[in-house]
Amino acid sequence: MPTVRDLVYLNRDFRKACQTAIASHQGPFNAALWPILFLTVKIMRHNEALELLASRECGSEAGIVLRAMFEAVVNLLWISKDPEIRLKRYTAYQLFDSQKYRDMTAKRKTTSNFTDTEIEQIETDFKRLYQDAQKIGQEFGFKKGKHWSGKGLKEMAKEIGWSERYDYLYKIYSDITHSNILSLRDYVTVDSSGSMRVNIQPQIEHCKACLSEAYVYLVTAFGFLDVFLDLNMEAVVDKAFLRIPKG
Repeated sequence: MPTVRDLVYLNRDFRKACQTAIASHQGPFNAALWPILFLTVKIMRHNEALELLASRECGSEAGIVLRAMFEAVVNLLWISKDPEIRLKRYTAYQLFDSQKYRDMTAKRKTTSNFTDTEIEQIETDFKRLYQDAQKIGQEFGFKKGKHWSGKGLKEMAKEIGWSERYDYLYKIYSDITHSNILSLRDYVTVDSSGSMRVNIQPQIEHCKACLSEAYVYLVTAFGFLDVFLDLNMEAVVDKAFLRIPKG
């Protein structure tokens, strides 16, 4: 397998090509495709953050970012299977989900500096937002606390053919993200006498795995973005797929 440095440059080179393609795009992007652009740019930003962590040999922390990338890529690929319907659903869910911020604001004592007229307008706006959200929720079958797709991430990963990635990489880095005891050895070591020591060793293998997988996510994301937004990246993406690390 390539070194951490090799993998850093591999990710960086392709990310620069992606940034150039976006900057060179002629005219505005199709507003209806904003979820695809949003998720892809999110993946690109996470890729850069992961690279910085891996460069400092912080493999576990890079894995936390990789987990977030995985979620974004699964959402993107799941949308791509039926874009017309799923783009509408993703967009509609944003209004439905905005209720949580309205509820948070309503619970806080933030109206003390407003006039009675302003408070009345806020309450009117909140009522309209609630009614709109309820209408959207009924139309698409959205439920509070549930994913926008109506499916769990595991099921979505299965439908796009990424079950193995979910069962292995996603679960490993979920343990680290949620401070599960199974991630103990990444931070603390226990010797044969029972003495505990802080684990400050470079996490080279974690870094390599994260950088390799992050590259796959970035290339996959921009492959789909190019299809939908015509960024003229076909040759770049094809070459990038050939450079995916083996093993």
